Amino acid sequence: MGDDLLDELKSGQPRPLKAEFRGVEYPGEVLLVDGWQPELGEIAGKDTHFRIVIFNRYQRVPDIADRRVACCIPGQALKEEGETYRAGRKTTPRKRAATYAQGQICTKERLAFDARDVFKASDMAMAFQTIAGTLISNAYASMPQSEAPLADLASEVVAMKSYLEGVTLRESDGELAMDRVSILEQLSMENLLRNLHVWPSLKALFDWFLSRYRPAYQAHHSYYQREMASLHLVLDDSCPEIDALRRLNSIAELGKPVGQELIEEYQRLLESIKPCPAAEGELPLESEPVCPRCGILLTDEPQQQEVERFLRRLKQGLKQQQQRLSSEAVRQILAQSDERGIDRFVKVVQTSELYPLVRLLDDELVEFLRRLLQEAQVDIQWRPAIAELTEKFPSLEEDDIAAVAAHFADLLQKAFARAKKEHPGKRIRLSFKE
Repeated sequence: MGDDLLDELKSGQPRPLKAEFRGVEYPGEVLLVDGWQPELGEIAGKDTHFRIVIFNRYQRVPDIADRRVACCIPGQALKEEGETYRAGRKTTPRKRAATYAQGQICTKERLAFDARDVFKASDMAMAFQTIAGTLISNAYASMPQSEAPLADLASEVVAMKSYLEGVTLRESDGELAMDRVSILEQLSMENLLRNLHVWPSLKALFDWFLSRYRPAYQAHHSYYQREMASLHLVLDDSCPEIDALRRLNSIAELGKPVGQELIEEYQRLLESIKPCPAAEGELPLESEPVCPRCGILLTDEPQQQEVERFLRRLKQGLKQQQQRLSSEAVRQILAQSDERGIDRFVKVVQTSELYPLVRLLDDELVEFLRRLLQEAQVDIQWRPAIAELTEKFPSLEEDDIAAVAAHFADLLQKAFARAKKEHPGKRIRLSFKE
């Protein structure tokens, strides 16, 4: 916050502010208002320890119920439109501070605030820090000094709360979940200020929580990383299939690429599915509730289903390309070649197994197939003519034969016409089976 604090505030919208007392920071708020509301004089929330209410016009001294609330009332107002008076919000920071210095600072217990001293400089942020510090020291000054000072425990309290807030539990961790909620509820600053004697029992409960949470997390981490390592090996083993699909998709004469997105997805999966580099049994869970290397939660599961879906789609893509290669149209073109080994390739693509095709396919063979199909001057088009026909005639009787034949002939003529237009100069052969 700077000198232009009032310009930054929006009427009716609290702005966070912190004040320090005995080494502990307490959160509070600054609030700009046009007029008094009774609820402004009382703090209901557990995490708000003070409130500074700034009036932007002259106001009679309100009835303040909470000793942690202070109201800043300007001593004079600048007349603007109509009968509205605002405390110098369009003036310089120095004049603005002077306006409040001529006013008063009101609290429940009539604390010894001298508005002239508080607002003697143009630094409004410093003025509000002074007010906040006084409110906090007055409200919490009665904390027993014979007990362990909260300031000495502040770092432990913050660390404990941060640790518990970072814990994610499964449905099966019911007892841990209840203990976690119980500890967090008692870790509020207000509760500890009033009941410092509960700290030893809270710490013991937290230690008991850790004694069960850490082994559960370590066991899950070990299981998760074993599964991830296994899935990574599966993906590594599918690299030849990816290469085969990429090669087959590069042969434009076979038709549109199939499952092209799988090639990018393969790389993404390889990068995301990796075992954690943290050594087994050496997880540093003292300050963080999760592994600092991989960050997995107790609720995280290995991406087994995602990998299985990917492998199924990869197999389907290869199967579709294999069916194209084994179609009658392609087989007739291949049969015209006198290259050595072409018979073996034809037999491989006509089998139902994908592995022989994947093992046989290389860049040299792909280039040979591409050249052979290009030289044949034939563009093989897989058109959904049969699907269109069955959509129009899902069933038929004997009297429908002529209409069906005429419609099918029309579909074929349109398919040939589209293919010739897209591939001028080539002889077109349609295939209804991929």
